[in-house]
Amino acid sequence: MSSKKLQNDGERRSKLMEIFHQYKEFYMLKEIEKLAKEKGVEQKYVKVNLQALIDEGKIESDKIGSTIYYWSFPVNVKQIKRKSSNLKSKNKILNEKLNILNEAFNKKLNEEKLQAEKDNNQDDDAKERKIKCTKLKAEIATLKIKEQDLLKVLSETSTKTSINVEKIKKDAEELHAAANRWTDAVFVIRSYLLKNCNNVDEKAVNKEFLIPDNFDYV
Repeated sequence: MSSKKLQNDGERRSKLMEIFHQYKEFYMLKEIEKLAKEKGVEQKYVKVNLQALIDEGKIESDKIGSTIYYWSFPVNVKQIKRKSSNLKSKNKILNEKLNILNEAFNKKLNEEKLQAEKDNNQDDDAKERKIKCTKLKAEIATLKIKEQDLLKVLSETSTKTSINVEKIKKDAEELHAAANRWTDAVFVIRSYLLKNCNNVDEKAVNKEFLIPDNFDYV
């Protein structure tokens, strides 16, 4: 005997999710319609609510041959949340390192500014270095804004009841790319300091700005 008929889509979708998480199987539409009827979901409401759950990222679907199969496993959501959390932690560490380098860079920029004010006969090379410093600072600021935007998207996604799998994968790829761009920025800044500061080697720069010896792309 079927359950009492449900009156709104929210209840219907909840019952459909119960089917997937209770049995943890792959289903054809007809099979879902049969199980849904037992839970009080009328056949005419099944397909439209399945599509809504797919759009929300709660259910996956794929066409195999001429048949469309539907499934949803809670373990997938847990794995994605864990991966997202790890990426978020890595980006937090990179952001802290970037802040340290940014402070050191600002300090160096201020020192050069003071030196330029004392030197009334600064040459073209000094002017060019100042332009490069300004450009690098702007690039760092842009990277920090991008990082904040990505972390905001990730945070909003991970706290939702429904998790869109494809969106999280895309966000994870963007975070990975952003982390490597920050690493590029670190290498550029370090190269600049080595080139323009006398009697300074790579080991000294790493020690001064807390850059690990094994610092590399993620």
